[in-house]
Amino acid sequence: MDPAAVDLWFDTMRASPCSRGTARAATIDSRLIVVAEDVARVDAHVVAMGLRRRRYRALPVLEVDAGPDRAAELAALPGVISVLPPLEVIDASRTFAVGIDLLLAIARTQHAGHGPGTIGGTDGSGGYPVLTRPSGGGLQLDVDPDLVWPTAPALLPVLNLSVGPSAVDFPVVMNDLVSVATLTASQELLVVVAAGNCGASGQGSMSAWAQVPWVLAVGAVDDEEGTALADYSARGVAGEPASGPDLVALGRSALDPQVRGTSFAAPRVTQLARIVAAAFWSLRRETAVQQGAPPHGVPAVGFGVIDSFGTEIWRPSRGAEDLVALPATGPDRAGVAACVAAVRAAGGRVEVRGTPGLLRRMLLESARPVPGRRQDEVGAGFVDRGQVLDRLVRYSALDLARDFGSEPVAPDSERDLAGRRVFDPADLDALADVVARTGPGWRYDYRRRRAALPLPSEMLAGLGRDERTLGLRVPEPELE
Repeated sequence: MDPAAVDLWFDTMRASPCSRGTARAATIDSRLIVVAEDVARVDAHVVAMGLRRRRYRALPVLEVDAGPDRAAELAALPGVISVLPPLEVIDASRTFAVGIDLLLAIARTQHAGHGPGTIGGTDGSGGYPVLTRPSGGGLQLDVDPDLVWPTAPALLPVLNLSVGPSAVDFPVVMNDLVSVATLTASQELLVVVAAGNCGASGQGSMSAWAQVPWVLAVGAVDDEEGTALADYSARGVAGEPASGPDLVALGRSALDPQVRGTSFAAPRVTQLARIVAAAFWSLRRETAVQQGAPPHGVPAVGFGVIDSFGTEIWRPSRGAEDLVALPATGPDRAGVAACVAAVRAAGGRVEVRGTPGLLRRMLLESARPVPGRRQDEVGAGFVDRGQVLDRLVRYSALDLARDFGSEPVAPDSERDLAGRRVFDPADLDALADVVARTGPGWRYDYRRRRAALPLPSEMLAGLGRDERTLGLRVPEPELE
């Protein structure tokens, strides 16, 4: 894989140590985790009860300073979903939960398209990026000043967590704050989690944070062909196919082949998820325009990452280009037109939505088996860029109609649509190249508790040296 196609900031990571032993599964008697539908409403009640609490930006959680004797009282409050006793490790876990909370809040801001921190988006008055094919061959990214296409802010559809508990037997329970946080985030983002590097411990060596069903757990292979499972790659339990990783990818640093781990496999899958998201948002734009929407652009597709960085947290990925939108390329217009016409004939519309479930499904369907390996070891199998592009090319006009058409098409139309594709292979490959070089990265350093956010150059000029290199300080919620 070309190094430019990988989010290279993971290449400072090292494999985490593993240990067997008694995991710290004890709970704390003086604190409770309150999960609520309406946090503000519950918070007001908690304050009225005279209890101290911690609040988050986006997570539906309050950490309440109260013992088990108040649990029933809190559970009875309007809007409370559950009251959980936290694990002893909650203070350490909170560091990761704060990162998930921050990136989820940013994702919501981006998707809403307004408010502080919104990155990109344009009225198109400065032109729009286009891909051209010079006479000498290859592809070139230019800006066409005559294309005035308004574009929504950059998307944050995928969150990468290449960290986990070092103990193999860390408990998989819902009162782990990180699992509560990933469950919340998974409703809006695809959460990609490294399976862990404890494969030498044998069966049942998966990271607890990768075992919950709402994340996409990624193991590692040693070779680019995807035929050799890495010895360190965590695995599930024989006879329990769903207990292992969901899929596997190359677990090797793009900068130093000697540095390996599932921490490198996970971001490769995150990169592939970005390609899928970009493809379907390009398809969304094409179907909308063909159904009468005014011409508009395709938002850039970014990513969120929680990991340990150094001063490079502020540094963009190698070869990154400052684009606020993606070129409108990828869809096969004739195939899309046939789908739109068939759905319209049935009295419906086509409205493409790039959901976390769609991203997950396309990645799993792209995987191929690893020879001689069970599902509890490799999940659906090995994925790389070529396989994901092949799966997208096989996505037919009938698939589009079934997934996103508001009305079922006639049987005669189904036969026609089944033989039509909605993505052009060459254009899709070009789009994937652009995605690898663009898209803002929102990063949170869990050790330094700092975040690096993509900011316009005029805002960077006003920041101090420390903020430019390490990002912005993100304090943990305080007990109030």
